[in-house]
Formats: sequence, C-alpha cells, structure tokens
Amino acid sequence: MKRIFYILMLIIAGISISNIVLLKKKEHQATPLPLESIGVKGEKHMIPNDWFAYQRIWPHKTMNKKAMLDGLKQAQLMPERKGDYTWELLGPTNVGGRIVDIEFHPEEPEVLYVGGATGGVFKTENSGLEWVNVSVNMPNVNIGDICIDPNQKETVWVGTGEPNNASLSYYGDGIYKSENGGETWEHKGLENSNYIARIVVDYANSDRLFVAACGDLFSPSEERGIYRSTDGGDSWERVLFVTDTTAAIDLVQHPSNPDILYAGMWERTRGFTTRRSFGLSTGIYRTTDGGDTWEELTNGLPQGEAGRVGIAIAKTNPNVLYAWYDMPYKMVEVYRSDDGGDTWQQKPSGELEGMNSSFGWYFGQIHVDPNDENRLYLLGMALWRSDNGGDDWILLADYGNMQEIHVDHHAMKSVAATGKLWEGNDGGLYYSNDYGDTWTKVNNLPITQPYAIDVSQQNPEKIICGTQDNGSNLTLFGEDQWEHILGGDGMYCRIDHSFDEIYYAESQWGNLYRFSGGWADYIAYEPSGDSPRINWSAPLELDPVNSTTLYFGTYRVWKSTSAGDSWDAISGDLTSGTYNSSFYTLTTIGVHPLNTDIIIAGSADGKVHVTSNGGQTWRDCTEGLPGRWITKVIGDPFDENTLYVTMSGLRWSDYLSHVYMSHDLGETWIDISSNLPELPAHSILADPENEGHLFIGMDAGVYYTKDYGENWIGINNGIAKVAVVDLRLQRETRQLYMAGYGTSLYRLKIDDLGVGMEETAAHPSAHMELYPNPAANGEVVTIPVSIATQGYAQVSLTDLSGREVASIFKGSLASGKTNLQWTPENLPAGYYLCLLRWNGETVTQKLVIK
Repeated sequence: MKRIFYILMLIIAGISISNIVLLKKKEHQATPLPLESIGVKGEKHMIPNDWFAYQRIWPHKTMNKKAMLDGLKQAQLMPERKGDYTWELLGPTNVGGRIVDIEFHPEEPEVLYVGGATGGVFKTENSGLEWVNVSVNMPNVNIGDICIDPNQKETVWVGTGEPNNASLSYYGDGIYKSENGGETWEHKGLENSNYIARIVVDYANSDRLFVAACGDLFSPSEERGIYRSTDGGDSWERVLFVTDTTAAIDLVQHPSNPDILYAGMWERTRGFTTRRSFGLSTGIYRTTDGGDTWEELTNGLPQGEAGRVGIAIAKTNPNVLYAWYDMPYKMVEVYRSDDGGDTWQQKPSGELEGMNSSFGWYFGQIHVDPNDENRLYLLGMALWRSDNGGDDWILLADYGNMQEIHVDHHAMKSVAATGKLWEGNDGGLYYSNDYGDTWTKVNNLPITQPYAIDVSQQNPEKIICGTQDNGSNLTLFGEDQWEHILGGDGMYCRIDHSFDEIYYAESQWGNLYRFSGGWADYIAYEPSGDSPRINWSAPLELDPVNSTTLYFGTYRVWKSTSAGDSWDAISGDLTSGTYNSSFYTLTTIGVHPLNTDIIIAGSADGKVHVTSNGGQTWRDCTEGLPGRWITKVIGDPFDENTLYVTMSGLRWSDYLSHVYMSHDLGETWIDISSNLPELPAHSILADPENEGHLFIGMDAGVYYTKDYGENWIGINNGIAKVAVVDLRLQRETRQLYMAGYGTSLYRLKIDDLGVGMEETAAHPSAHMELYPNPAANGEVVTIPVSIATQGYAQVSLTDLSGREVASIFKGSLASGKTNLQWTPENLPAGYYLCLLRWNGETVTQKLVIK
C-alpha cells in the first residue's frame, strides 16, 4: 500500500490537452472543414471541461442554451422562504477560486470589483479587507467582464458568461448595469451573446458602449462579434462580424482618440467530443470611426492558423500596442507595434514555449503597466513579465512557486498612482507591490468551486471539501482556516461518521486516499486498476451503520469491509457501455439508511440499478426515468421502499423533470419536480426527523419541500443562486451544509426555517395541479385547486419575465377542491408559470405550451 505523510504531500495534477492542427495559408474565412474531422476525439484529459459539460449536454451533442436561460428565469420567480434564517459562511476563503476580471475606478483604487467565474461580482471598499457579493439578486452570476464607467464611478457594467471557453463555462444572459455601485442591477440586453469577453464604455460619451461577444461555445453562432450601443445600452447593433465560428475575445480603446478601437477575433468552436482552438479567421481588427468600419491588421502578424489572441495598448504612448497569440504545438507569439497597429514586429518568445501548457484557449490576457510602455505581463498557465518591451522575459509564476501564487492566470489591474498590481487566477486574488516579484494572497474571498463536501457527526466544525483545481481541503475552524490535504482536483470526500479522525479524499480518476493519524494511505489499487472505465469523479459512499464498510464505483460497484484495505466487486457492469470510455461509468452510489442491503447505483448514461440483497443480484430500474446523467441516489429515512433520484441535463423538446421518487424500490417512478425550475439537480437530502421533508441543490440555488415534492420553496436568503453541487446534514446540530460552485460553503440551522414545527407540514393549505401539461392552444386545461378555507383567490398565467399573459380566475372559492378549466389561445410555444394566490400564499406550477 502506498503510504505518504500528507502534511508534506503535494499532488499536482495537470490537464493534458492536445490539439490537432491543420496548417493552411490564411484566408479571410473560417476554416472550411467540419468540426468532427478537425477536433480531438476521446480526450480523456480534457476533463474537467468535458465532465462538467457532458452532464448537461448528454444525450445530445450540444447544450440547449434557451432551456438553461429559461430555467434561470424560473429560479428567479420561485417563491422564497422569508424570515430570520441566515446562511453562515464557512469558507474556504483562503483556498480561492477562478477570478476572471478585476476593476476599479482610477479615482477610487481602494474600491475594487472582482468577478468570480461562477460566483458573481464581489466588491470591497477598503482594498480587500472586507467583501460583499453585490450580485446576489442577479439572475445570472457567471461572470465574463466588468467595466466601470470612466465618467460615473458608481455606474458598473457586467457581462455574463465566462469567455475562457472551457466547456465548464456557464452560459451568460447578456449584460447588466448598476447605477449605484452594485446595489441594484438592470438587464441591458444582448441575451443571446452567450459569453461576453470585454466591455468598453467610451470615456468621451458614457452612452456609447462596445461589447466583445463570443457567441455560442458549442456550435456556429451568428451572435459572435463586436456590438455597439449609442443610447446607454437600450439598443445594440453588431458592427463587426467575421464568421459564425469566430468569437470577439478582446477589445481595447485608444486612450486619447475614442473613435479608435482594436478587436481581437478568435476562431473557436467545440462540440460534444470535438474542439478547435486555432483557425484561419483569427486576427486583429481596427476601427478609426467609432465602429462604423473595420480593417484587419496583417502587416507582420500571423498569416496561418492562429489561436486565441490578446491585445493591450500603452496608456503612456498609445502608438504602442502589444498582441500575443496562442499557437500550435504549445507555442506562443508576441508582437509589438509602434505605429498604432500599421506594422508589427515579432518579439523573442522561445523561452515562453509551453507557458500555456496545451490549453492556450483558456488564457489570453496581456497587460501593460499604465506608467511604462515597456513593462508588460503575459497571463497564461505561467505568468511572465518583460521590462524592455518584450525583448527579454522574466518568469514570475508557475508550478515552481505555487506555494506563493497559483497557476492559471486570467486577470490583472495596476494602480497607476502606487504601482500596486492586482492579479486573479484559478487560485483566487493576489497583489504585488514590486511588479510581481513577490505576491500576497487575499484570504477572505468566498469564491471556491467545490465539487463535494462532508461534515463530521462528532464535531460540526470539522468539514472536508473537494474543489475544482484546488484539491481537497479540511478545516476545524472555518473561513480562512482550511488546510490543503490532497492535490489535483478534489472529488468525493467523506468523514467517518463513527470516528472522525478517519476521513477520505479523492482526486480525479478515482485516486482515493484514507487519512488517519497524520498519514494518508492510497486505497484504490483494486477498483481503480480494474479498468479504464472510471468516472473523472468516481463515487464513494460509506455504509450508514458500519463506517468501515465502503462502496466505490467504476463501471461496477466495489465494496470494502476493511475501510479500504481490500475490495470486492459486488456487481457486474451497471452501464450500457461495452467499450473503454470514462463516460459509461457510475456517478453516484447510495446505501439505504433503513436497510444497508439496499444499495442504489446511478450512472453517467442515465442508468439506475438497485440491489436488495447486498449486491448478490441487481435490478435495472431505469424504466420510467428520462435518460439523463444521474447525479444522486438516496434512500428515504422513514420508508425502506422509498428512493430518490436526481439528474442533470437540459431539455430540447418535451418537459424534463430532474427529481424522481419511487415507493417500490425503483419499480416505478414519480416525478416530484413540481414547481422547481427546470434545471439540473445535483444533490438531494431527506430530513431524518421529518417525514416528507426534502432539500435539493440545483443549478440555481437550494430548495426544500415539506410534502414529498408537491410544493417546493427556495431557501436562498442572502446568497447567490449558484449551482449547489452538494448538501450534507450534521444530525446533532441539525445544520444543513451547502456547497455553492463559485461561492464556497455555507450552513444554516434548518429548524430556523420552521421545518418540522408545523404538525400538518406535509399537507399544505393550498394546492394546484395542471393537466394536460404540456398543453396546446385551443386545448382545455383542467386546473384542480384546493384551499383549506373559503376565500378570495386568483389564478393567473405569466411568462418567465413575470408579465401576466392570462387571467384565469378571480373570485371566491369554497374550501376543498375545485376544478377550474381554461383554454389557452394564441400563446407562443414555451414555458409559462401558473400562479394561485390565496390567503397570502402563492402556489406556482410550470405550464408548457406546445
């Protein structure tokens, strides 16, 4: 057995991404080859990108953006539990997460806005001593770019959708504006831009804005290009379009002539198993008339296939521009112009080879010191500086000094008055007072992207979490007191529920360790070595009665009765795959709390299997489920025959439920999504003290029900509605622990919600159903409405923006059940919300018009 002393251990798992490049003479067109023949197929090490995207895409080959955005709108319209309950931040704040932008107004450099890739916009008014998430009430908190109006420092613009174009990048829904420093936000259009890379507010006219939009990551997209508004964002026109596979990835404005702008255009498209990061249409464009016309700059710049491009302009001498390109074979090329872009000279870059590893599409920022036209920084996997205009290079950061500063760099901003340098990367926010020679980490930003969590049942302060790109971490004190215990990407983790000095952590591809007494033992030789068919996040579960019994998933279920010292396979192949693929693998395992012989297994390809005899025989219980990536399977704490299943995925045509319940061990399934937003569900937890009380984590927040899913309500008071990827319960304190992807970890006392305090909690005082659903125009819809006491009631239909489109009923209703009938007429196909208002209560149900 491989044993290591974990305090001294550091495992760094790199992502190896290769690109097949076809070199051709450059032409002013997209590369004329189908993506399937150009892209790289079967790239196991593209994970986490593929893993995160596949959950939402499968079984299709691209993501339904409209379904995701509609689901986010539904989440904003969900009823929320009001009251005094609060979520307590647990951190990690010292671990960090991906920063995509840093902005401040030159007159107030102590007031910073920082964009977390999936956690929203954080603001500090004291140079980072304290932070507030000012985007809690924004429907979309996946950040692409931030821009502060040069003329109005309280006016902040935010573009949504991370442009770094990993397939774990969540879609954006356009651009938002705040006129009060982030207290409130107004949506200002470009909903179909998908990913916004840059916003420029004209310093000479705040009503004129320019936006660089990437368009759809997964398919050719007409929305790509540079957009302009001349009325403060009320309307937009596209002023630069190259091809439907060419994203606008960078945009800078001349500091003394507002009509001159430079745009970086990048050919970038990916599919379910293919991607291309280089193309013939990549290039730099210039306008000298405020965007009316554009010319491609070619004199001295690359003429063959090129990858992502970044641009910077020197404020002290705007004739000086820099550009850098990601190029094939791990190369990068740096160019300088001294005449405003008319001609370019390539700078020495041989020592920069490999600075982006093999995923240069993930990087692209170049920064020029505002006080020195010859000092510039290149932000890639590594971080480099030149003090002489690119002739020589100094390495500032790579894997060699990760104890000081993380790798994978995405954002930089200099304070001109002091020389202070702010830098954002996959490990969080840093600053330097010596041009990057040394770095200090900001340890109070809750922007970690957790994948899994667990909490000790003996000590509610002992928590473990696995995180994206920041390993597995453990705390006894919370917030900024987290200890790094395992490198790579942190996956499943568990704390022994009988003896919390033993705990488990896992890195990608099932590399499972047991920690005890200061030692870490590698315990996954048998299951991980069984086959290459193992998920990037291989499922781990502990027996709820005997904590030395473990279950681990590959394409089959493994069992250990010795805390991982030895393993036995207790199932055959529980997927539908017959060949080596990390996709046809198990994703979740559940052990029933009332009968540990009942084990449930779910797979990436939508399969659910159940055994009632400890693994001797298994039943395929997939029938009745919609065939999506299974995210969680659990047993009910009150009924041995009741199971719950959650799943990912997005709809394409018919309504798609994401939460199911079975009362017969999986023989049949009941949709209990009810009024939940139609979004991927990641985790479900059943309250062991209150029958029918369930909590669920979805792509936009946390929700709970007191009636087995007949009615759900949000419990997101004070927190952003990010993807909630895991939920755990500390039974003694009755605290719910939540992992928010991009906002770290929180907990709340569930009894503060009133959960379990009402004797009739499982029987709501108002209820409504709709059938048929979906319905067609001209088809009678029956609406059974039940209320506890006679009174005035209203039933109406709204679109996803909240605009009422039909008044169905207004008047007095008798107590009990009343069947209302209504016929939709001339309604566009899509999603609607039916609302019942009675006695201060609101009941919401989704309705789909075909």
